[in-house]
Amino acid sequence: MKYHLIRHSIWVLLFFFSNSLIVFSQNIWLEDFQSYADNSGYTGAGATGDYPSLVSKWSLDISGAELANSSNWFMVNKLYSDYHFETKNTKGECVWTSESISIANYFDVQIQVSCSEVGTLESDDYIKLYYSIDGAAEIPFSSNGIVTDDFTSLTASQNFLSGSTLQIVIKTNTNSASEKIRFDDITVSGVSNSASLMFTEISDPSDDTNARFIEIKNVSNSSIDFDVNTYYISRQIDGATWEDFQLTGSLGPACIRIIANNSSSFSSAYSFSPEYSSSIINGDGNDTYIIYSGGDHNTGTIVDIYGQIGQDGSEETWNYENSKAVRKSKVGGGVSTWDNTEWTISAAASSNMTPGALENEYRFYNSIWHPDLSVPTSSSDDSDVVIQEGSKTISTSFDCSNLSIYSGAILELSQGKGITVVEAIRNNGLLKLKSDSICSASIIANSDYSFNLQYDLFVSGGTSSPWHLISSPVKNQSINNFVTNSDNNIQTSNTSQNYALATFNTSTDVWNYYHNGSGTSPNVSAASAGDFVIANGYSMLRSTSGEVSFSGEYMTESQAITLTADKWNLVGNPSPNFMNVNSLVDANNNIISLNTASLNDAYEAIYLWDASEEQYKIINQISSARYLSPGQGFFVLADSDGGDFSFNELFQSHQSANWFERSQDSIPRLILSVEFSDRTSSSEIVFVEGASVGLDLGFDAGRFSGAVNEKYIVSQLSDGSLDSLELGLQCLPPLEEMENEYLPIGVFSNENSILNFKIEKENFPENKMIFIRDLLQETQIRLDVEGSYYTTTINDSEPMFGRFQLYIPNELVEVDEREIEVSRFYCTSINQVLTINCSEEGEAILSLFDLSGRLMYRDDLMFENSEQISLQGIAKGVYIIELQLENDLVFKKKVFL
Repeated sequence: MKYHLIRHSIWVLLFFFSNSLIVFSQNIWLEDFQSYADNSGYTGAGATGDYPSLVSKWSLDISGAELANSSNWFMVNKLYSDYHFETKNTKGECVWTSESISIANYFDVQIQVSCSEVGTLESDDYIKLYYSIDGAAEIPFSSNGIVTDDFTSLTASQNFLSGSTLQIVIKTNTNSASEKIRFDDITVSGVSNSASLMFTEISDPSDDTNARFIEIKNVSNSSIDFDVNTYYISRQIDGATWEDFQLTGSLGPACIRIIANNSSSFSSAYSFSPEYSSSIINGDGNDTYIIYSGGDHNTGTIVDIYGQIGQDGSEETWNYENSKAVRKSKVGGGVSTWDNTEWTISAAASSNMTPGALENEYRFYNSIWHPDLSVPTSSSDDSDVVIQEGSKTISTSFDCSNLSIYSGAILELSQGKGITVVEAIRNNGLLKLKSDSICSASIIANSDYSFNLQYDLFVSGGTSSPWHLISSPVKNQSINNFVTNSDNNIQTSNTSQNYALATFNTSTDVWNYYHNGSGTSPNVSAASAGDFVIANGYSMLRSTSGEVSFSGEYMTESQAITLTADKWNLVGNPSPNFMNVNSLVDANNNIISLNTASLNDAYEAIYLWDASEEQYKIINQISSARYLSPGQGFFVLADSDGGDFSFNELFQSHQSANWFERSQDSIPRLILSVEFSDRTSSSEIVFVEGASVGLDLGFDAGRFSGAVNEKYIVSQLSDGSLDSLELGLQCLPPLEEMENEYLPIGVFSNENSILNFKIEKENFPENKMIFIRDLLQETQIRLDVEGSYYTTTINDSEPMFGRFQLYIPNELVEVDEREIEVSRFYCTSINQVLTINCSEEGEAILSLFDLSGRLMYRDDLMFENSEQISLQGIAKGVYIIELQLENDLVFKKKVFL
């Protein structure tokens, strides 16, 4: 099969998506193996064919292979009339290395290699393609650089390279006589630096001759120092008289400059000052403009031309009188002779001119946007955005066709704003995305082109602040650089050995911290930890509230991470944008639906740590529409078979608020919470069409149990099935379909605790009552009225289930009958101190009986609403409290001591 891209042509058309230019790219180096004898290379018998005596463009290394005989090879092979390089049954790695290729005089250098395979490859069969610039470390091609297993045929490529020298390295391996890997047509191409300057706009405004200007662009890959390299702008008047203007200063790569006829007139017409002004820029439509290098019109070489030398343009196609002439966007370099097809000429006044930017472009330099001070918006998806120089913060979301940030320039996107790039991003400067405590910036770009960015993730911090679960929104971020970056202000331990950055070890269910080299196993030295693992989650604490910065490469494709079976796994959003979590965002394109097969049936959800409430929030298919923020880590419980947890790039979006904000829906929900002395825990109950009183996969979700939790509340399936399943979120049928259900509620505490039950309602009928039932205290208290609560105590040895129920009767009540039901007498006990509250006052007798009726304690009181009595001499257990008042009212309750 032929894969030749450039066999005989000297110039080819390559598409570089910077500023929507298509530039003419010159062939720099080509190896198609046509000039070598068949079998040039190595077999088990040694070197064969032309190798190595007649080969100078490349070299081979087979030291890692096992070529047993002449049927095993790494060599040039002929198939019909075509030659290619082939690997067969090498049982180890073979390396093909090109000569050092000079690319010093080119920019936007591209490599392409055609690859194919024969047979059925396995995971240990591969072709890996790398490049090295100026002798630096080998880097895989950005497109199909590392290919394993079957791939049929493909083109591996790398774009946008620059430097002095380039070397290409190709590594292959096959392990069977029926398996072959081939590569061919290794092509290096680029744009010559000799095509350095070009005209992009010529103007003769119909309403202001003093506002005439020309616009030039540096199309080379390097800054041009006009004090070292001589360039002239020349005008030939009416095809006869010459005027020359020498350029001074410098012009950066891909940058634009204006040469005006009159500086003050230009400023009045276009609201900014030109970089140059000269009286020669006074063409009235029939004058020719030329860029010369090395001298003026007498001694220089033509770099670009508008018009024709020796020709009055009055009757020519290039006449621009009372018009503007704009270079078409697909032209990438200058010409030595006039080409009418490269230009668009149209009648125009000064208000129609676009100085300082190409057509359909927003370009920032000299502290302003060009051409008309307008800022890019979300409707700019057919335009390019260019940050030519300086630093610019954008506080509006915008779309664009291409985004370019030039060397030394900075683009900062404010929190809550999003950039969508339809074609490609070229970043040679700094692209910075910001976040704060409320919202995060995001970027979505074409997946074919990679670029670097900095993501500043805001987190709360301080010694009293809870930790955060995070992930890296870029790849190639060094863990050591992250923890040692003083601006990140990562907390350290008292001994200064461990950094407050940790991974969750699924083998031991404990946190392993990174340390400064003085720590001990199982903690890990940050210096040898490598980069953040893509899509892996981490726990982190900053010393103070502020930003932590991630710097690295944009993810160019969907990502996945392997889960440990039957374990809680900490994973994280690997992208600098928001990810659809559940079906209320998108019924098909969401990460829960995508990963259902890898999750435990009773835990088809993600578990987000809410640092403000210090508890895990369950997000599943019944939750309101949710999105993962950039840098958001979370837990999932893997199925018994394990599998991968995947993030599909199709799920990306922009959001203006944080991931905790609920979108509105009409589904009735209850949040039953219990306040302990030092924390609050909650459990969610949702009433939805299609749910049952049993386990509903993807809708009911067990509580997070991946860490020690000493105090919490859960619910249990009301049909009595799976009695060991502790639910943090339970779905039930719609309220109108419910009978008088008693939903089992479990509360666990590792110590004697006072409990305070409360309820939070969403979309719940106002005239529907909600009760908490305490079977031990034989009490039923309404929680549905604002301000209502129920207070009691729990013993550390008390069973989790069996005492509390949530009760929602079918009966409705009138609004004016909704008084809170207040218990006239209740008591609590903690650490054997009895607290009694009663609505009555006066003399009273307090008696304490055990469950067999024996009197264990008696005291006379002058009761005033509330009393505390120490019962330290009484054994722990369940007792009956009796309070007899002087008006012969008697109250009785059970209590734990």
